[in-house]
Amino acid sequence: MPTTFRKSFISCLPYLVICIITLFYFVSIMQVPFHPDESTQLFNSYDVDTFFTDPLSMAWEPSIPLTVQMRYRMLDAPLTRYFIGIGRIISGQPAQTVDWNWSATWSENVNSGALPEQPQLLTARLSVAWVFPLMLLLFWHILSKNYGNLAGWIGILFLAGNSLILLHTRRAMAESLTVFFIVLCMWSIFFCKKHPWLLAIPVAFVFNAKQSTAIWIIVGILPVLLNFKNYIQHKFLVLKHILLYASIVAGVFFLINPFTWKHPVQSVHEALSLRQELVAQQVEDITRVSPQAALNSPLQRIVGIVGNLFFTAPAPLDTANYQVELAEQVNEYLSVPVNSFMRNFPGGSILLVFSLTGIYCALRGLIRNQKREEILLFIAGVLQFILLVLTVPLPFQRYVIPLIPGTIFFFAIGVSNLINLFFQFSQLQKLR
Repeated sequence: MPTTFRKSFISCLPYLVICIITLFYFVSIMQVPFHPDESTQLFNSYDVDTFFTDPLSMAWEPSIPLTVQMRYRMLDAPLTRYFIGIGRIISGQPAQTVDWNWSATWSENVNSGALPEQPQLLTARLSVAWVFPLMLLLFWHILSKNYGNLAGWIGILFLAGNSLILLHTRRAMAESLTVFFIVLCMWSIFFCKKHPWLLAIPVAFVFNAKQSTAIWIIVGILPVLLNFKNYIQHKFLVLKHILLYASIVAGVFFLINPFTWKHPVQSVHEALSLRQELVAQQVEDITRVSPQAALNSPLQRIVGIVGNLFFTAPAPLDTANYQVELAEQVNEYLSVPVNSFMRNFPGGSILLVFSLTGIYCALRGLIRNQKREEILLFIAGVLQFILLVLTVPLPFQRYVIPLIPGTIFFFAIGVSNLINLFFQFSQLQKLR
């Protein structure tokens, strides 16, 4: 094989592998068990139509009783329903006219029209899942350019093969866009050093994909501050960049959340109150139905987060609702080995140990004043973990999704470092 051709083939190989992985990802997308929240996202996707026809009608008014749609606008991040709405309009699919009712039986929901038709569901899933190959490309670029091709290979294979990624990002829900924009935030930390305020763009979008990623607003401003060594000398320039960063984050939020347009401060306060009420209601329901599942203490939440992140089997169902009706879909999905890859104690232990090894390498870099990007991602992971412990008393597995990109990032660093050390040691032994 000619040298030039071999080099070209090797350089193109990652992109070929990503294409093959993506093909599998999309071919089996409808084998993922249905989740009723997908119906709700389709129902809310009509906001796209309203946004372009009568946007001011989406603004919250304190004197008007909350409609179902307005309540969702104030409770949920908007990006997922916008992506689904745009995909639905492009494909010519109708909007879901009936929301899923969790207090009703499966038959009652089906008879009311709350279960999406297969073309609707496929369109909705593809509308958010199409970012998957872009996510892998960004992840490959981060690791291969900074830590070598070995780390890049480990990263994309274990991120793409992560059971929680395969399950939760192939549904018409918030997880797909959340993971993508987190990876875009990571990429921006490494490759937007000259203009760190640009990190505000992916930060704004990840927050509007899932509110539990709010820690990225804090993490995103750190590169802006670290870009200036002498704050006294550059105080006005620092202030300018901070204001620019904050303006982009706030501007994106208010632009794509029209419920804030008439009463910005009051509507945000009301939205926070509604979110607190929802969480309290969910905890009450979980405690009543499955009291052993409620995570009441910080220690229980830590154990629950670590268990869901590394060890527990994929959980297509958050609760026992509709367990019988979806049992066939769930069993068929879990029967495919790759869908449960490493979701056991040995596999989870390997992922945990090597992730901690990668974190150790990052902390050692802090001591040597190297790779500040690793430290920023470590801070992001710690803050995200703390936020989940403080604010999520529910055992739902998909809540740990924001931790997965960082976990795989440090896992790839840990494994590649150990492999490189092994080969270096082998070479030394041969020289002796």
